Amino acid sequence: MKLSKIVLPIFLLPLLGMKLEAQTKVSEDKVLETMMSATEFMVDKVSTNGGYVWYYMPDFSRQWGEMEAYKTMIWMQGSGTIGMGSLFLDAYRATKNEYYYEAAQKVVAAVVWGQNNEGGWNYMVDFAGDRSLKQWYNTIGKNGWRLEEFHHYYGNSTFDDDVTADATHFLLRMYLEKMNPSYKPALDKAIDFILKSQYPNGGWPQRHPYKHDYEKHGFPDYTSFYTFNDDVIWENINLLIQCYLMLGEERFLDPIYRGMDFYKISQDNSGAWGQQLNMKIETASARTYEPAAFHPPTTCENALLLIKFYQLTGDKEFLKGVPKAISWLEKIRLPEAKIEGKRTHPRFVETWN
Repeated sequence: MKLSKIVLPIFLLPLLGMKLEAQTKVSEDKVLETMMSATEFMVDKVSTNGGYVWYYMPDFSRQWGEMEAYKTMIWMQGSGTIGMGSLFLDAYRATKNEYYYEAAQKVVAAVVWGQNNEGGWNYMVDFAGDRSLKQWYNTIGKNGWRLEEFHHYYGNSTFDDDVTADATHFLLRMYLEKMNPSYKPALDKAIDFILKSQYPNGGWPQRHPYKHDYEKHGFPDYTSFYTFNDDVIWENINLLIQCYLMLGEERFLDPIYRGMDFYKISQDNSGAWGQQLNMKIETASARTYEPAAFHPPTTCENALLLIKFYQLTGDKEFLKGVPKAISWLEKIRLPEAKIEGKRTHPRFVETWN
C-alpha cells in the first residue's frame, strides 16, 4: 500500500504535466482574447476622438475626469488619455499585434489635436472648442470644492500633475517605437516649450505662459511661482533626461543640470522646502488652504532627489543638503501622542526658528 501511494503519482506526472501545459495554453489564449475584447470596447465604445476621461457611468450618461466632464471632453491628466495610450503601446510591445499600435495612434491624434499653441497641454481637452471649455470653467469648474485650479480658465498649459510631461513622454515613446516622422513636429514643439518655460536658475512654474490674473484673498496668483508640488520640476528634469538618453542631443544637458542645481539653491537654511516659492525663492501660498509654509513631504522628496542627482552625476555637492533636511524633519516630527497611523509629521510648518 505504501509503495502504491508513492509510485502512482510518479506514473501520473507525465499526464499531469500535459494537462498543466494545456491549461497554460488555454490561459494564454484567454488572456489575449480578453485583452483584445477590452481594447475594442475602449476604442469603439468609450473613446472620444481617440481620447478618454477617468470614469464613465455604465450607460455613458455621465463621465468624469478629476471633475465631471462634458461628453466632448477628454482628460490629459492622470489615468485618462495618456494612461490609455501608454497601455495600448505596452500591449503592442508585448504582443506585436498591430491593432494595439493603431489604438495608440488614435490616442496620439487626440493628444496632438489638444496640444496648445505654445506646445503644452491643459488638464483637459474639449473638442467642442474654447467656447465650450470656458462654459465648463464658468459652471462646473468654478464650483469645485478644494480644486481651485479649475476655478479659472487660464488659456495656457500646465505642468501640474505631470500633464505636459506625461503627454510629451508618450509622444516620445510613439516616435521611437517605429521612428515615425509624423510624430516629430508635435514632440519637438512640446520639448521646446518645456525648455523655453524653464527659469534661468533652473526652476519651472506650474503654468506657462505666465498669468497673474487671479489673486485669491489678497494673495498673488501662484501659477508662475517655482513649483515643487506634484513633482513639477522633477518630472520636467526626468523627461529631459529621457530625451537626452533616447535622442542623444547634448542641448538637454544644460537645462538638466540647471534643474538639478535648483534643488540646492532653493533649500532654506533650516533644511526645508515649500511646495512653491516666489521669485525671491521664499515659501509662498498657493490655493487658499495652502499657506506660505515649509512642507515636510516636499522636503523628504527633495532630499531623496538630491541623493538621486548624486547617483546620476557623482557630484557630492548634491549630498550637502541631505543632512540638513533630515535634521529639520526630525525636529518637526509630531509628538508620539499626536501621531495618527502613518502621519508622523504636520502637513505645513509656517515658521521655524
